[in-house]
Amino acid sequence: MQEDAAPSQVGHKTSVFINRMMMRLFSAPSLLSTLADVGIVSEGATNGGSTTIQLDFQRLPEEAIPVVISLIASPVPMRMLKYVKNGQARNGFEFKLSEADLPCDDYDMAN
Repeated sequence: MQEDAAPSQVGHKTSVFINRMMMRLFSAPSLLSTLADVGIVSEGATNGGSTTIQLDFQRLPEEAIPVVISLIASPVPMRMLKYVKNGQARNGFEFKLSEADLPCDDYDMAN
C-alpha cells in the first residue's frame, strides 16, 4: 500500500491525506481488527486526475459506522457499501479524491 500512496503515484497532497487517514484508523485498535483491505487506484492523479480510495471492513456494528466516517474524514462525498465477500458480511467505503479537493497551505501538507 505504501507504494500505491506514494506522492509520485497519487500526488503530494493526496499522499499526505492517505497517510493521515491511515494513522487515524490505526488509532482505533478495535476498528483496525476489522479492516480487511485498502485499495488505492490512481487515474493520472499527478496530472490533474483523481485517486479512488476503497476501504474494506468486516461487518461493522451500525453504531461504529459514524465513527469510521469521521475517522476517514473524506473532503468529498463517500459511498458506503454493504456486501458479502467469501461468505463474510462486509462494509466498504469508497471515494474519489483529486489534489484540487485538498485546499490547504504548505504547513498543512508538510510531512
